[in-house]
Amino acid sequence: MLDIQKWFASVDTDRSGTVTAMELAGITFNGAPLGPVAAQKLLNVFDKDRSGNINFHEYAALHKFLTTLQNAWFQADRDRSGRLDANEISTALGVAGFQLSLPIVKSLMLNYDKTGYGLTFPDFLMVCATAAQVKTVFEMKDSNKSGQLHLNYEQCVELASLLQ
Repeated sequence: MLDIQKWFASVDTDRSGTVTAMELAGITFNGAPLGPVAAQKLLNVFDKDRSGNINFHEYAALHKFLTTLQNAWFQADRDRSGRLDANEISTALGVAGFQLSLPIVKSLMLNYDKTGYGLTFPDFLMVCATAAQVKTVFEMKDSNKSGQLHLNYEQCVELASLLQ
């Protein structure tokens, strides 16, 4: 727990006792910052009390998630190219706890693979942040925990607004 407290203290740059999306955006992986979009998505997922920032306990869950993503990435990047193709991303997502079909993985890749050569780790973080945010909103609306939603157009627009 001490290591996580040290990480939290290093991210909480204003020493407020909570972490904002702006502070999260500065977290780096192999020298690349998380960035504001991924940071906001992750804040939306891990801010369980809806305070607009992340306290230490919420940060501990986020830290565990990010560690899982790093491990999933390195397991899937068998050729050590620093990029994952659709099959490798599908594997990494599965290790990270997201069970998505290959067509859906390929669809997500189209949004984040700007080069056509596969996803870098920051791109993979964006895919996972998006999947986690959608999962959070889905679970919030799936009140009977059936794993399915039946939506009309207005409900779909409402869900889309929750993903901003």
